[in-house]
Amino acid sequence: MESWLNTFALALGIFIAETCVVTLSTVRTILISRHQRLLAPLLGVVEITLWLLAITQVMRNISSPIYFAAFVAGFGMGNYLGVCVEDRMALGYAVVQVITRKDPIILVRAFRESGFGITRLDGHGVMGPVHLLFSVVPRAKLPQVNRLIETHDPEAFYTVDELRRIRRGFVPQAMVFPFWPARKSSPTCSATVLPSEQPAEVLKKIS
Repeated sequence: MESWLNTFALALGIFIAETCVVTLSTVRTILISRHQRLLAPLLGVVEITLWLLAITQVMRNISSPIYFAAFVAGFGMGNYLGVCVEDRMALGYAVVQVITRKDPIILVRAFRESGFGITRLDGHGVMGPVHLLFSVVPRAKLPQVNRLIETHDPEAFYTVDELRRIRRGFVPQAMVFPFWPARKSSPTCSATVLPSEQPAEVLKKIS
């Protein structure tokens, strides 16, 4: 009985350690892409330490399949939790692109009253003249932006692109990362934004 409990405890420890390793790896990758030069290496140290502890126990008990199963299960769970943590952190900024055939004045006013900068352009689509609206917002504010669009123009088509870097322009004062505030910028300056290489995705409705 005691031997079985020891085996279960060790397998559980391997599972938890590998789960933390993969979750931290996901967060560390995000921090690297956000140029967080301090936190990314610190998480890397913790990550590799936990990985060494887990893989050492697996190699010491290489004849027991339960430890392999715990390691593999932890890897899968870590990927799932990593995605969940990334969604909760919502680091960085995104550019929201709205295409509407209606008068955009109400939507533009709603964005500005909520503290978001917005740029309006006129275009021409398959069905005739359209209005294009662009706004750079913190990713954490995307649910609020979604509600604004659905409330004031529920028939509008809109997409979201993640941004890698922002230079100048009017950007709401938000946190690029919870411990580092965004740089203040003048609303009268022009903006230069560099989108990431990820394809645009349609902003899903958030209930």
